[in-house]
Amino acid sequence: MAYVVDRQFVGATVDLDGMVFDGCTFTECRLVFRAEDSVSFNRCTFTTCDWVFDGAAERALLYLSALYQGLRPEGSQLVEALFQNIREGKIGEEVTLPSRSLAR
Repeated sequence: MAYVVDRQFVGATVDLDGMVFDGCTFTECRLVFRAEDSVSFNRCTFTTCDWVFDGAAERALLYLSALYQGLRPEGSQLVEALFQNIREGKIGEEVTLPSRSLAR
């Protein structure tokens, strides 16, 4: 991981993979994440930035969208449960939905 501390980015395209940003400011930047490596932000501020998901990151979002849109209601419940895990910092934990009987 490469560390960037207290730097100001203005109007730049910034590749995020493999970076740790601490105390940085991003203004009118294009922030590109490809999911080739992790990224970390600590005490950073963002003003009018575009967030770009490319490569594997974009494919992961397309997969989540397909689950959410195509497997209703279970797919949307799965994605919502995943987001709840993200909010709670439970990254990497399996997401399990309650079983549902198909009998009527």
